[in-house]
Amino acid sequence: AFLHGHLEEELFLTLPDGYKDYKMKSGKRVDGKYLKLKKSIYGLVQAARAWWQQFAGILKNKMEFEQCENEICCLKKTKGKEKTYLIMYVDNCFVIGTKKGVKETLDKIATFFNIKRSTKIEDFIGCTIRREEGRILLSQPDLINKLLKTFEEDVRKSREYQTPTGTGFKVMRLREESKKLSDKEQ
Repeated sequence: AFLHGHLEEELFLTLPDGYKDYKMKSGKRVDGKYLKLKKSIYGLVQAARAWWQQFAGILKNKMEFEQCENEICCLKKTKGKEKTYLIMYVDNCFVIGTKKGVKETLDKIATFFNIKRSTKIEDFIGCTIRREEGRILLSQPDLINKLLKTFEEDVRKSREYQTPTGTGFKVMRLREESKKLSDKEQ
């Protein structure tokens, strides 16, 4: 996906070592030469942004989608009573809507990009998706198990340490009817 992004600025790379060695064997000198990037490549800091601008630009300008106010990676398209939502995470896309709206959206995206389609989605960016009895259930068992494991480790580690107190320290329950403790006893 990142290879589809167009760069707004001019970027130059020094020649990779292997390329320099290859050119030197052919007798051509390559010192001081650089490569100008025409498109984004993996590893560039701005690669994800360039890809998003390319993808969102097509959705907004050529497919009549609008970005949601509260979530930049969620886009929606309203056509009469039909609504289609597209949720994007890096290069994973989730399209929700009527069968017709989803099909039209995916067909149109396929004219711009090479895409894979899946109708049986069970996992999307860490969310487990289950369908049962006309309902769609979302859960995050992996995240919950990870949090539980971390919490259990923290509890186990805290049991390994004793509370730092002086020897002979007494813990007692203070009741209202009991007498006030003197400064020495506190």
